[in-house]
Amino acid sequence: MTNKGFIDVTATITTVQGESYSGAGLGVIVVSQSQDEYIVDTCTFTDCVNTGNGGAIDIRLTNGGKASVINSQFTGCQANAYGGAIYADIQSGGILTINGQCKFTQCTAQNNGGGIYIQINGAGSKLIIGDGAIFDTCSSQSSGGGLEAQVQTGAQLVFEGDCKFINCSVNSGSGGGISAYCNNEGSSIRFLGELKFDNCSSTQSGGGASIGSDDKASIELNKVTCVDCKGRQGAGLNVLANAYFSMSGKASFTRCECTGYGGGIYFSIQGNAEIQLTGEMEFIDCIGNYGGGLSIYSSQIISVISSSIIFQNCTGTSGGGMYMFLSNIETEIQINGELSFDNCSGTNSGGGLYLEISRSQLSFENKCEFLKCKSGNGGAMYLSINFELQSSFEINDILIQDCKALINTDYQYSQSGFGGGIFIAGTGVYDVSSKMLDFSKMKIYGNTADKAGQSLYVTMPNVIEWCRTGTSGEYVKGNYSDITSDESELEGIPVGYINFYFLTQVDIIKDQRPLEF
Repeated sequence: MTNKGFIDVTATITTVQGESYSGAGLGVIVVSQSQDEYIVDTCTFTDCVNTGNGGAIDIRLTNGGKASVINSQFTGCQANAYGGAIYADIQSGGILTINGQCKFTQCTAQNNGGGIYIQINGAGSKLIIGDGAIFDTCSSQSSGGGLEAQVQTGAQLVFEGDCKFINCSVNSGSGGGISAYCNNEGSSIRFLGELKFDNCSSTQSGGGASIGSDDKASIELNKVTCVDCKGRQGAGLNVLANAYFSMSGKASFTRCECTGYGGGIYFSIQGNAEIQLTGEMEFIDCIGNYGGGLSIYSSQIISVISSSIIFQNCTGTSGGGMYMFLSNIETEIQINGELSFDNCSGTNSGGGLYLEISRSQLSFENKCEFLKCKSGNGGAMYLSINFELQSSFEINDILIQDCKALINTDYQYSQSGFGGGIFIAGTGVYDVSSKMLDFSKMKIYGNTADKAGQSLYVTMPNVIEWCRTGTSGEYVKGNYSDITSDESELEGIPVGYINFYFLTQVDIIKDQRPLEF
């Protein structure tokens, strides 16, 4: 069959089964009554082209109308606008089901949604994608190389099982595999199985997927696997969450690479958001300027991360493994799971972890382990904190072993080589009575720094008062021994970081001291 037209379904069930389409697809399908349904079953669509939307199928569902695409194959389909294979506009309770035996191969769209483009509006409106759907080498010009979905005003997008995106890409937008956004209260996107992204890419955000929620909408992810994905930021997964976001299954990112924030995942939080991460996460061989593995940039968030997180061989400029920038009084992040940083590196600051905290609260409730990490300042961890803006930081158990602070040779002179384990860049006067900076449970072994502070280097105006708080400097030294340890393990200088940055090396050497007072 090669006919293409406008089909208005009025019968209760209309079925197209076992047909093959080449050059032209089914055209526009309209289902506008709740008792009506259109079914496409075991059909093949090859090189179908539409100068408008939907290279193979353009579906319009309203008033509870239903449609299903079952066990069908789409190859080389193209749309000059939206939806290389399928375009769907679902309104007022319409339901579209695409079962898991469907496959989209080499489909393209000049705008959005190389394989599928979906608009879903209104309570009861829904798109269901079944277990096993595959998008292979699909692409779009703007966003959603495999699939793009816009979910609004109480509508739902549900992935019932696993879904795979292979070699999908976008040329000038976001979401190499998926671009999906939901808005308004009651709207939701739920991924119940595993999302797999293999070698997907975007020129902007989310090489694998770019997803977002706003205005009391919600997104729920289960399991995510990203391998060899690339993008400007969030090479594996880019999350714009200004409402509710959760991830409950294992998240794995391998060899994902970006030039901005988050080689594996980037969370950009600008509104009032709640984030729940409860599944194990791992980042292996990932690269990103700000957070080789994971980056969180937030101005307003309440988040609980109860999963364990592993960073292995990740690299960046600031935060080889993880980067966090927190800047609002209503931001509170609690990390209950264990963190492990193994052989991570940051060119400038924080080989494993980079933290910048202003008017925010951050607590690490479980063990943090740094092994063989390196950076210019803070081989394991770099902490920049503004004490005058109601900032709060808590860390309960930290192991730092064989970490290094190296002189950065990229510049004629740079303030680098300080704090083989931790570098603290303090702004303002620290209230020592708050006991917020508590490293009493810190364990340090075999760390080195090219300049000073083999395991810890501190820049803050009242560092001396901090060292004298408690019993024998307990909040500073961890397992450091006044009798047997080398004084160069813990060093600091009584100036704020901004002033420290502009000091000459001669002045630094003159004013810095071991942290034994």
